[in-house]
Amino acid sequence: MSGLTNYQIINNVNGYPEFVVIPYDEFNKFVNKVNLETAIPSEVVNFALDNNCSALRSWRKYLGIDKNKIAQQLQLDITEYELLEAKETLNIEQRVQLAEILNINSEQLDF
Repeated sequence: MSGLTNYQIINNVNGYPEFVVIPYDEFNKFVNKVNLETAIPSEVVNFALDNNCSALRSWRKYLGIDKNKIAQQLQLDITEYELLEAKETLNIEQRVQLAEILNINSEQLDF
């Protein structure tokens, strides 16, 4: 958001900020900038950060998919899949193939 925006902070019972109320026009400007096809749910990011794990593992956990199922679809044994899941980054071919299995956009595996 650019410029001054009128907003209201609503605190919880302990006095800490819990919600921010902004004008509807400002909200729409923000929402229109978000690409939902490549957005990453906060639960996925938080899991990755909290558990120091890859985007792939975080997405798999979030989606509730068993790693054996993915390994089978990739025609890998479980050890090979676990090594893939432990990688910090995936090459483009791996991202595309895994995204297809997870039913997400390949860009969502690149964080």
